[in-house]
Amino acid sequence: MNARYRDKCLSVKERQAAAYAAKRVIEKQLDDVARRAQYLWMCAALNAGFTAEDIERIQSEMPQVCEKYGELRADNCADFAMLRDLREAGVDVADIEDEL
Repeated sequence: MNARYRDKCLSVKERQAAAYAAKRVIEKQLDDVARRAQYLWMCAALNAGFTAEDIERIQSEMPQVCEKYGELRADNCADFAMLRDLREAGVDVADIEDEL
């Protein structure tokens, strides 16, 4: 059987465009997941009695924390370092299954 698949394959430009579009969709989904996670901790903080000002102070620290996390990811130790710091501060947190 000599089926011709060449006619049905994507060109290099089409593959690049598809990869770019898929990457954009995934990035948006990841941003949405991160935003939802932030909303969850904010609601939990409000339920625990934190004020809106407390939450805004915490939120203002996020860029620095995210930047440090990004730097540590390059060494493949970001999750471990974050868990260690939280535990050393007395926060009981579960392990992460897979290091990013």
